[in-house]
Amino acid sequence: MFTATPQYLLAMKCAAFRIGEGFRDEADVRFLPRCLNIERYEEAEAIVLHYFEKRHLPQKT
Repeated sequence: MFTATPQYLLAMKCAAFRIGEGFRDEADVRFLPRCLNIERYEEAEAIVLHYFEKRHLPQKT
C-alpha cells in the first residue's frame, strides 16, 4: 500500500488548487506547511518543484 508523504500531498494540492465549494485544497495548502514547519514561500516552492516541473504548473500555483 502506498501512503503519500505530507510533502507530496502539499505538492499535489498546490498543483491542483481547485477552488470552490466541496474542495479542500485551500485549507490543505494552508495546513500542510504548518505541519512541515515551513515558514517561507521558497521552502514550499522547493517541495512543489521537487515533484513537478515549473513549466507544467498552472499560473495559479
